[in-house]
Amino acid sequence: MAGQAEKTKNGYDKFQVVSALQKCIRRGVEYDAAYWAMELAHSGYSTWLWDRLQIIACEDIGPANPGAISVVTACRDIWERTAKRIGDKSKFPEGNILCHTILHLCRSAKSREADALSNVLTSKRLGRDPVTRQPDGRSIQLLPIPQEAIDGHTQAGKAEYKRRAKAEKTTPEAIFTIDFREDKSRVNNPSRTFGQDGVNWVEEICKLEGTDASKAFEPATTVTPYTPKSDTLQARPYRMIGEGIYEMDAAAKGTEPYAINMKDGTCTCEAYKRNKTCKHLAFLRADLNK
Repeated sequence: MAGQAEKTKNGYDKFQVVSALQKCIRRGVEYDAAYWAMELAHSGYSTWLWDRLQIIACEDIGPANPGAISVVTACRDIWERTAKRIGDKSKFPEGNILCHTILHLCRSAKSREADALSNVLTSKRLGRDPVTRQPDGRSIQLLPIPQEAIDGHTQAGKAEYKRRAKAEKTTPEAIFTIDFREDKSRVNNPSRTFGQDGVNWVEEICKLEGTDASKAFEPATTVTPYTPKSDTLQARPYRMIGEGIYEMDAAAKGTEPYAINMKDGTCTCEAYKRNKTCKHLAFLRADLNK
């Protein structure tokens, strides 16, 4: 019947069952979590069940136990390969595969930081109210590209290395090697490990290159904003003012702000009214698709 909730084998609402599964895992209620997992599996919802268990490993376990997602994925692989080998949908893989997964998730240390970070990003990047999660007219956050990203893999970095090489009477490759080893490849929590022969390979490559190993091992914990000569994002700030509707500020040119509707591909600027296309629409489309 249209609109009626889909039921499991024992007559439960399937959405309530998957919700019960996740809440029980969060609270470490092992028997109940396994019960709801089996209810979904025996009701023909195995794919949905394993999808949800992988989400739980990221959403509720997260960085407290980064290996949880690997355990769930490995168990899912065993379950699905076993089911394929059996080839009879009325029969199921060994329940210990699923129960092992449930016990691992229930007993694991838990952290919801990944989900919290996702919500923070949604609010700031898309200009949404953090409570209603709807566009509320706030400005969209546009982070500047960090200076550290401008290296030999980018056009701006290559141009900078050529300029420095000319000034220092050397080659762009030499500038890149030093810059990469002593700055761009640095990490926030460096570990100086050694093989059984006492060799550390970062030190070895620094010796070959003539670069400074002490700088290579210096912790890097911040990034510096990169300011290019022309910054399109700074010149054309925009914000979401409705679902799929953006306002771009043209006050710098002494005109009224114009709105772009990405749903139907229209803009309120004069150029669009004349030509049915404009650079603002093209820019925003390209920027949102990055």
